[in-house]
Amino acid sequence: MTKKKQHYVAQNYLKRFSVNRRDEQIYVYIRKTGEIKLNAIRDVGQAKYFYDSEFDEFMPKPGKHALENHFSEFEGVFPQILDSLEKGVPLGTDFSKETFSYFMFLNWIRSKYWRKYLERNKEDFGLSSSGMHFAAMAMPDLRDLFMEKIKSRIPIRLKTRSEIPFIASDNPVIVSPIPSDVADFVNMTGEDLGELLDRVSYMLPLSPNTLLYLPSERDIQFKDKTSISTNSDFLTRYVSDLASFSTEQIYSSVPDGLLNIVGRGMKIFDGKVNDQ
Repeated sequence: MTKKKQHYVAQNYLKRFSVNRRDEQIYVYIRKTGEIKLNAIRDVGQAKYFYDSEFDEFMPKPGKHALENHFSEFEGVFPQILDSLEKGVPLGTDFSKETFSYFMFLNWIRSKYWRKYLERNKEDFGLSSSGMHFAAMAMPDLRDLFMEKIKSRIPIRLKTRSEIPFIASDNPVIVSPIPSDVADFVNMTGEDLGELLDRVSYMLPLSPNTLLYLPSERDIQFKDKTSISTNSDFLTRYVSDLASFSTEQIYSSVPDGLLNIVGRGMKIFDGKVNDQ
């Protein structure tokens, strides 16, 4: 089966922000044009043959579209973990912690944001653009340290108290504060990389009502808290970081989820609703 349309944002993750959980449509802010469109989920967060590369034969299950198949295989495991986290169920087992940390890692290195920055150095690595995603998975320092840092955090479930929903982007995992260059992660190893990963906090929007926050040890302002209000400094920071981490698209269950953010964080929203 030819997998021409390959999603760099998992469809089952995007469904968490669909018009309703059973729907297959989502509102999309397109940064290049400034438009807001109602699109089918299958048509957003994707590109033709995005992951096909010279390394498909080196995957655990080699063959055509091997990296895309690897991502698709794990996508079926993640929804149950995310559903539990959204309900406030802690990651109680080693399996659930391992699965969630791998979800965070995969959704970080499979994104267009990752490729955008690593393409600056692709000649140094001698790899194609698609091959950069395989290279990230094959870097044990990066993969293992990132997952270790995620597993060491206690996720905080933050609920919005207002009609303004949480939104998501084409780079679901938000790292804050944002490093000067994502390529720093590749050029570092050992203690330097571990120190950088310790310094940042991680955010993952789970639904229009829920955001998962994994604070660093330095970020203690939300210790023991489970909810935020939309006039908080944290929401402004979240919107700003989400906008900075997005590459081309930002997603919401309602158009107001995009339009009502104007004036908060980065003022990147200047669109109009277009349902065509």
